[in-house]
Amino acid sequence: QNYRFTADEVHDRVVELGKNRNVYINPNTRRADLPPHLRGEDDDVEMLIAFVADIDVRGPAHKESELPPDKTQAMAFLDEMKIKPTGFVDSGYGIYGYYLFKEPVSLADDDTRERAKGLLRGFGKLLMEEAAKRSWKLDNVYNISHMFRAPGSLNHKLDEPVPCRVLSFDGPRYALEDFS
Repeated sequence: QNYRFTADEVHDRVVELGKNRNVYINPNTRRADLPPHLRGEDDDVEMLIAFVADIDVRGPAHKESELPPDKTQAMAFLDEMKIKPTGFVDSGYGIYGYYLFKEPVSLADDDTRERAKGLLRGFGKLLMEEAAKRSWKLDNVYNISHMFRAPGSLNHKLDEPVPCRVLSFDGPRYALEDFS
């Protein structure tokens, strides 16, 4: 069974659920219904809408100390790359850089799927290498099925929940080939 909701309905549900628990999303669509609480794997992604960079920042929510010192520096780091984010989301204790595609990329054939997975891994490797030059460590979470905190929800990682919110979404959009 497929469910289709308006953006307003999704937002209202995220806000409601996010008051009491962590809520996660993935911008890329799935090709099959999955049982509740399962994110699926890369082979379950049907359409690619965006690549996402997930950058934790130093603070009480993360044990790792070799992280960007704050969200401003994490965003500046991503903005210094050749491919700039379309937008930023404050996850509560870090930053997501979203790289939206101009058009959804169909992953109906295995060649396109493998190419997309490889391009995202390569992009993630580049970001991790550039971060290492600053003595920062980034998590290796560059797969097309990775889940991210939903804007509009609260991040319940620590005792006092903090909001996950959209900061901006006015940057460029990309073709898959731009990540080659």
